[in-house]
Amino acid sequence: MVVVVKMSAAVDRSVDEERRYLTEAAIIRVMKTSRQLAHHDLVARVMLQLASRFRADSRTIKQCVDDLINRDYMRRAEHSSSTYVYVA
Repeated sequence: MVVVVKMSAAVDRSVDEERRYLTEAAIIRVMKTSRQLAHHDLVARVMLQLASRFRADSRTIKQCVDDLINRDYMRRAEHSSSTYVYVA
């Protein structure tokens, strides 16, 4: 029983990590084509792209956006904090 729980936890972590990479890739694809996008539009487009693979969570998308901002792939627009600009 303990082995099954440990394997299940490892599989869950692996799935979460894979989904995070897919989410970041979708965000980058959307931002490359749009260059500048409001937060709600970005979330909607990313969810649409990922709908065929899994149901994306808006909280996870927000975390991925913040990580991409910290890694200088995108930034917040100067005129609005809820608008993102693609950098890289």
